[in-house]
Amino acid sequence: MLITRRSFVSDMSRIGLLVGAASIMNGVSFLMPRAADGVDVNRDENLDFGLKACVVGVGQAGLAITSQLQFDQPAHRLPVMHLDRDHALVSRVLASSHLVFMAGSIKDPALDALRTLAADLGVSLLVLFEDMPEISGIAHSLSPSDRECVVPLNRRTEFGMASTVISEIYGALALPGLVCMDFADVHDVLSGIICRTYTLVAADIKTGIRVFRERLDITRTLSKVDGGLVILSTDHNRQEPLESYLEFEEELHRHVRPDANIFWCANVLGAMPEGFRMTVIAGQRPNSGI
Repeated sequence: MLITRRSFVSDMSRIGLLVGAASIMNGVSFLMPRAADGVDVNRDENLDFGLKACVVGVGQAGLAITSQLQFDQPAHRLPVMHLDRDHALVSRVLASSHLVFMAGSIKDPALDALRTLAADLGVSLLVLFEDMPEISGIAHSLSPSDRECVVPLNRRTEFGMASTVISEIYGALALPGLVCMDFADVHDVLSGIICRTYTLVAADIKTGIRVFRERLDITRTLSKVDGGLVILSTDHNRQEPLESYLEFEEELHRHVRPDANIFWCANVLGAMPEGFRMTVIAGQRPNSGI
């Protein structure tokens, strides 16, 4: 299976709420406030679903991204370090992390050191933030293993978006199955994410079916969804006719396993069209069977 329930999501059945995309990070319970040296690693609280994450910068390309992420830390709430500057600290934090966001260039030789360190410490997945405009849209071909995925974060897509992307990916990886997200402002970034463990598809409703089909052609994973869960998030400022949502949902149903549950997460209450049967509001799961 390309999409599997890894050890760090083995307790997913105990999760009682499905939160909307805009509120994913509000429930983070392992807040690690920055101390004078950058990160307080003595805090050992877990997320409700037992997934810990951190951000590690690599090389010159990683300096700008990590600087921005340190400034934006109240938004994403993750410890932020740089491999060259905080090597000992990186080792300590990675030892208790399941997921690492790497900021830098996949061509930087220092990345090999981070890969080796992450593998030795049992990190489950590396998410590589890549400062290379030329790879945008073809990131799927650069993932070297099922432990990594690549996110093209280039000069056209402001580094300030990284916090938003982290929040979205971080929340999504805590849920088994296929995750589709409509996030207009970071569409170029999210549509470039192809991970062999989890597949995230940016699904703008207007172009959602086209994007969906492109990703289907690339990954061939939708018929192999192990988690049986498909989540779609819609931008509350971009409401479309009910028929558009239904058409996209029907297209999904043709490719996912028959017992898969499809949820629509509205960013704000009342964002979805009135009467839409799959809307998820305030943690409720209509028609889920869960």
